[in-house]
Amino acid sequence: MSRPKNSRDIRMQKPYQLLRLKYKTFVVEWIPDHCGIKGNEIADAFAKKGTTIMQSIDWPMTFHTMKTLIRREFHTSMCDELKARTNEKRCTVAHSEITGWPRIEAVAEFSLRTGQDDMSKYLHTQSTCILRKLQEEIGMSHLIWCPA
Repeated sequence: MSRPKNSRDIRMQKPYQLLRLKYKTFVVEWIPDHCGIKGNEIADAFAKKGTTIMQSIDWPMTFHTMKTLIRREFHTSMCDELKARTNEKRCTVAHSEITGWPRIEAVAEFSLRTGQDDMSKYLHTQSTCILRKLQEEIGMSHLIWCPA
């Protein structure tokens, strides 16, 4: 175990060194203490998956490194699952094109692209609006060419 970075690392260092002196393996284990908490099903699934993986580590690893590796794996698998579930939805396509825009513009554009805008209620009130006389529905394409 390398130099401790926080109090938890310090607390783990002594038991780790004692076990290592006796030629024992030190393993951090998941304990089902949070059963019944919303979202714990995902943690349970990962814990079950982790029991089938061969865990042989021959080099010292800090608690901080372990946490980082676990978080990275969890984040990667959750992102992959989310991409798979939202692959065909309109909001995914709309979101991918406006990433990096200023927040105000991105929110307005996203609302228009996904059809969650409610502009037809208040844009018809302007006298310069061509669609006001026609009583047509206002959508994203209207905003591009309407002088109002």
